[in-house]
Amino acid sequence: MRRLRDAHANQLHPGLEPYIEPRVLWWAFDPPSAQLRGAKELPGNVKEALPPGVLRGNDHPSVVLIDEIDKADPDVPNDLLVSLGSQQFRVEDLGREVTVQSRVLVFITSNNERSLPAAFLRRCVIHSLDQPSETLLIKIAETHFPTQAAVNNGMFTAVAKKVLEMRDGARDSAQPPPSTAEFLDAVRACLKFNIQPGDTDLWKAISSAVLIKKTQETATTS
Repeated sequence: MRRLRDAHANQLHPGLEPYIEPRVLWWAFDPPSAQLRGAKELPGNVKEALPPGVLRGNDHPSVVLIDEIDKADPDVPNDLLVSLGSQQFRVEDLGREVTVQSRVLVFITSNNERSLPAAFLRRCVIHSLDQPSETLLIKIAETHFPTQAAVNNGMFTAVAKKVLEMRDGARDSAQPPPSTAEFLDAVRACLKFNIQPGDTDLWKAISSAVLIKKTQETATTS
């Protein structure tokens, strides 16, 4: 869009470098090159690219987080094979390779909502996280709601117990279990309405809206 605007204003820069916007992997692999958008030097009236965060120096190792890759386009894992495996990628618009200049550690998370390609998984060190226990759920609630922890610890415990019960029930009925985020949503709702888990209509409404997950097939038939 910037190139089109400059063309209309008869101020088009020679070459494509001024119109390139480096993204996260480029900044992680080679910050100096990303800052200059792949050019050796930029025209005087073209600003250097801005990094996505605070850089700790051009030669400092980088950490990249690719969160919930299973929700990305199905082609993304395969597109990353060469970049992560060979530590380089090609900027097609410039016809140049960007190569890692310092160490890069890449973390990739997945909720296993879609299977990832075997070739991609072979390049990863896989660590599976277990569902949090009752004790860990309570600690998570205390961390998210520190000012409420002292007076509402009993409620945190009660909601955690309900989540564990529903997790076991979901496993038996082949339904998705409530997640940690949904546990926190239930705690937040209990704090807002000042209630405890139980047989009240309000808790049943919270539980149905927040904790009970239905598959698409179940939701359609019901």
